[in-house]
Amino acid sequence: MTTRWPYLILRGTTAALALLGVSQAVLAGGFLAGHYDMLKMHLYSGVAMVVVALVQTITVIFLRRAGGPAEVVRVGLILPFTLAAQAALGMTHILLLHVPVGAFMVVGLVRMMRWVWRDLPEEEWSAKVRVAA
Repeated sequence: MTTRWPYLILRGTTAALALLGVSQAVLAGGFLAGHYDMLKMHLYSGVAMVVVALVQTITVIFLRRAGGPAEVVRVGLILPFTLAAQAALGMTHILLLHVPVGAFMVVGLVRMMRWVWRDLPEEEWSAKVRVAA
């Protein structure tokens, strides 16, 4: 019997963060196109990203204890702080940094989702958990 729940939650949080990140770009584009109500939705989506990132942070700690790689923990711990900095840039209207950092974050989130959803790590981590149990 393997402990798969941290891995499954990590898959869900990375997928949610990638989708929220893409929606952030769409909402920001809508705001720039003159749909000003989308700015409020952009804010709410950003808050949702921080909440999901905090859930992911807790999850990666459990995942590491279950035999997951250390790289996942580094990303999981850095992401909430990066999102908080990004939110601060947006709230203070420092768009010169907010926009490019946001674009890089979306690319990074999609790459992280792709990495977590590969089949190989799950098999490796499950094998490690079986050995440890």
